[in-house]
Amino acid sequence: MECRYCDGEISPDDPLYPKLHYRCANRVYKDLERLKIIRVIKKQGPLVQFEIRNSFLSLLSEETKAVYSHMVTDDTVDEDILELQAVIRALLKRVPKQKPQGKILTYCEFVFNNLMTLRYGRPVPEDKMFHSRMKEFAEEIHTIEVGGEQFDFLKQIGRYAA
Repeated sequence: MECRYCDGEISPDDPLYPKLHYRCANRVYKDLERLKIIRVIKKQGPLVQFEIRNSFLSLLSEETKAVYSHMVTDDTVDEDILELQAVIRALLKRVPKQKPQGKILTYCEFVFNNLMTLRYGRPVPEDKMFHSRMKEFAEEIHTIEVGGEQFDFLKQIGRYAA
């Protein structure tokens, strides 16, 4: 399996196999702290206790409102899909444009899955996780207003969600 952060091969004995190298997960935490998205409270081995910063939650709230105002919804559109779009939009605004899209996707997955943990508990059901929701979004949901940078980013997601 390939690490979603560095694209290197992950050994099956890595504590975070099959998604990330353990060392790459530590880099993700540091990146998200530098970007003022999370604040690590305690780290013990592969377990990390953190909080999402209020400034990022405010940005996420703004983006959630924007998504709701641009999405044609009906009873089949799940709130998680709308939150997924808000997470992507918020991170695209917070993360420097020169960051590789694979790393941004890793950040999106981290933030989204942790938000879903608050909603569904741990472990997050497979069909509620980032990769499943991305696949659902790519196959079934269409926004009215997606252009430019967001469109390019969403094209990359197809590869990631497969």
